[in-house]
Amino acid sequence: MAEQPVYPYLWFGNGHSAQMIPPIIRIVGERGEKLLEFTLRPTRELMIAYNIQEGTLNPQDGSLKKAYPETYIINLNMDPMVNRVICLCDFNGGTTPLLEMAAKDKDTIILLEQQLEIYKGANGRMQEEMEEIQTQIGKKITRDAEMYEKMSQSRGMGNVPEEDLQREIDRRRRENV
Repeated sequence: MAEQPVYPYLWFGNGHSAQMIPPIIRIVGERGEKLLEFTLRPTRELMIAYNIQEGTLNPQDGSLKKAYPETYIINLNMDPMVNRVICLCDFNGGTTPLLEMAAKDKDTIILLEQQLEIYKGANGRMQEEMEEIQTQIGKKITRDAEMYEKMSQSRGMGNVPEEDLQREIDRRRRENV
């Protein structure tokens, strides 16, 4: 039977991997960015690819510490024995095809968020215009009702009952809204 890993693995966007030794620590970088700091035990392949010297590793457990932007980390499986975490960048934080693909998606998201803000602004202006139109319609209905009442009085019809006047106002509002 194959031996199970002692620690979960961190897979980089270019296919290399390293064992993760808990805990993963949240830190803030020099420029204020949110980072996750890992204690990693690099695979032989990773050590060769990135020229990691044995002397740079912790002599007790063969590990080293590396920090990556929190947004570059994707946890695929929370199982402590077989956990798989993807880091979109490479071991040194460089770009990978996976990171480039994510960056394009991020650019698309940013563009869509900007468009949404533009539409929200336009919608707000349209709401204001609609409210102004409704106010103007209400004023026109009131003026028309007053004129209707004056015309009725001038024709000798006397005062128009208030209910008739209110019905006429309501009817005009329904027609104009």
